Amino acid sequence: MTPSVRTVVLAAAMATGQAAAGPMDQALRIVLTEHPEMAAREAQYRALQDSPRWAADLSLSLTEGRTDFGTSGGHRATVSVTIPLGRHPRRLDEARARTDLESARAAVKRRFLEDVQTLRGTAAEVDMREEHRDFRRDQVAYYQEGVEEGEHDPDRLWSAAEHLQSAEHAYRAVLAEYESDLERVAREYGGGSWRSLRKLLVEIAN
Repeated sequence: MTPSVRTVVLAAAMATGQAAAGPMDQALRIVLTEHPEMAAREAQYRALQDSPRWAADLSLSLTEGRTDFGTSGGHRATVSVTIPLGRHPRRLDEARARTDLESARAAVKRRFLEDVQTLRGTAAEVDMREEHRDFRRDQVAYYQEGVEEGEHDPDRLWSAAEHLQSAEHAYRAVLAEYESDLERVAREYGGGSWRSLRKLLVEIAN
């Protein structure tokens, strides 16, 4: 199955099963189908399954027969068929390929879930930094109003503005980190469906 066809099939499956499956289930379905390592190992395993189970070598030879008196006794055809006894090694190869496929699937899933956990932590920090930034912004508005009415010293407004600036920088920094990680994880695991995976990751992380 080509990458483009696989992506179309995956999109159709997601559309029909979206109501039953949550964002994480849908994300794992994409990852275990579209991740480059999984796609390559799956193709390798399918190719091994689809190849012929055995092959036969056929040869034909023609010899001239002789009688006891030295005269020709006509021609004799000999057919030789060789069938290699390779079914048992073939089964071992399939079993190893299947084991490798399952091991790769487990490893990719584990790495993906670890990255998702990290992404969730960064998303939580984004929310925290945003709340702190909003608090500092409200504080500046409060002191600005107090200064205008002569109730607060301008130095307090200046100090609040500095705190707001620091909070804004911290928020923007962690937001950039989150968006960078989101893009990296989606592209690394999503293959041709990385944009769909990115949307699901936003739901999962938040």
